Parts: sequence; C-alpha cells; structure tokens
Amino acid sequence: MVASFLPSHAAMQLEKKEYLKTIHHPDINPAFLKSVAGREWEGIHKPIVTKLNDILYFHIAEMGLEELLRFADRNSMAHGREVRLPFLNHELVEFVFSLPSQLKMHEGWTKFLLRKAMNKKLPDEIVWRKEKVGFETPQKKWMQEKIIQDYIHESKRKLVNEGILSKKVLDKNIDPKAAHDDKNYDWRYLCAAQLL
Repeated sequence: MVASFLPSHAAMQLEKKEYLKTIHHPDINPAFLKSVAGREWEGIHKPIVTKLNDILYFHIAEMGLEELLRFADRNSMAHGREVRLPFLNHELVEFVFSLPSQLKMHEGWTKFLLRKAMNKKLPDEIVWRKEKVGFETPQKKWMQEKIIQDYIHESKRKLVNEGILSKKVLDKNIDPKAAHDDKNYDWRYLCAAQLL
C-alpha cells in the first residue's frame, strides 16, 4: 500500500534488497565480489511504477518478452507445432494501453475486461479462475535425474574453477526446485556455467 504512494522509494528499496541478496549470497566467492566492486548494481533495475501502464510497458519492452517469444518459436519448431499469440496483435496491445487501469485490474481481478467479455460465454470456473499460472517447465523433475545432477555438479565445478563460487558449494547436495522457487541456485549455476 505504501509503495503506491511512494513509487520511487519502493523501487529503491527493491533494488537495495536485490543488492544485499547478491553481496550476501552464501556460495559466491568473496574474491569474485571484490573483483566486481563498484559494479554490483549492474543488472539490478526495478522500475518506478506510478501507473499500471508503467509496469505493463516495462514487462513488454524491457523485461524479456522478445526472449520468451524466441523460446516459444524454437519450442514450436522443435515439436512441429504452430503457435499463435492473438493477444500480441500490435493494434490490440495499443488499444489495451489506451484503456483506464480499472478495466485491466478491478478489485483484485487481473485481465478484468477479458474476463467480463468472456463471462457467460465460458464456464465461470474458467473465467473467474484465481490460481491460473503460466506454462512452467518440469524443472524440479529434471533436477532429480542423475544425469542432470552430474551436469549441475560439473557446472558448479566450472564456476569454482573460474573463481565465481566458493569451493564449499561442491560439498552441498543438489536441491531440486521448481522454476520459480526461491533460492533456486543449482539450476542458475547450471545456466551460468553455459555462459563461460
């Protein structure tokens, strides 16, 4: 609630929280942190949100929509499927941006205008569903496979050899987690090692 009245203060607090999580990360090699001293803030950006459209624009233009579309394209080609994204029609997006916020979110309901438009056309359990989540990979299941655990261990070893992680990380058991779980470090190490 306070964040809505002090958006710039809220953004600064979120950035500070991310910064503290980075510099106090349990597995990062202190020598690596010293080597990037003064650059720890790079990549930490929380937008100042004064209107709903601000955050919608941030997510569309700056927060990886292009990357998600590329992933969807590659997945559809890999499985011989055609993927359509009717809600990404530029005229529809421009129209939705022109609408007042209360038609997008109303009394806690997201996608309010779409829900109202589909009311009585689809069953209520679909239109007014609350627990809807986006597509999520079965990452936790993958991480329980021995071959992936071996791959994660080698990725951690690579990051240790590069001086990014502390050696103690090699003694920790791999902790399979879902894609959006907090402290999902092992999967991130697997991904980070691919960048080296």
